[in-house]
Amino acid sequence: MTKTILAVVVLAAMLSGCAMPTQADPEDAVPRRNGVDDVAQDLAKVLSDLDERKRKLGLLETLIMERDLKRRRLSALNEVRPGDSATVLKAMPPPLRRSVVERQDEPPMSVYEYPGVEIYIRKGTVVAVKRYAESTSL
Repeated sequence: MTKTILAVVVLAAMLSGCAMPTQADPEDAVPRRNGVDDVAQDLAKVLSDLDERKRKLGLLETLIMERDLKRRRLSALNEVRPGDSATVLKAMPPPLRRSVVERQDEPPMSVYEYPGVEIYIRKGTVVAVKRYAESTSL
């Protein structure tokens, strides 16, 4: 039993950075500096850096996925044709601008402006699609 206690004391002394105690005088252990504290601090810093990088990577992945989704949704505007139902716009992102054109003796017409495309809708039906060169890219 005494040898087990001594082994535990020696092991604890080694891990804490103290000099190994002698059998005769275990309380006279002299503390000494070892690399365990330095390694623990370095490891904590590395783990903190990894957590920060993980957070930033997650944010970057989210931004890339949102950008790609927006591109796909906007590219679907190329499929809109006169005669289509206005419900096709429900799958699109919000327009940059929406306005209403009123002409005498005609029902009002809604104009949805997207990058590179204007869609004209009257009574729930696409009546015209105007495409033009985009000046900015996504």
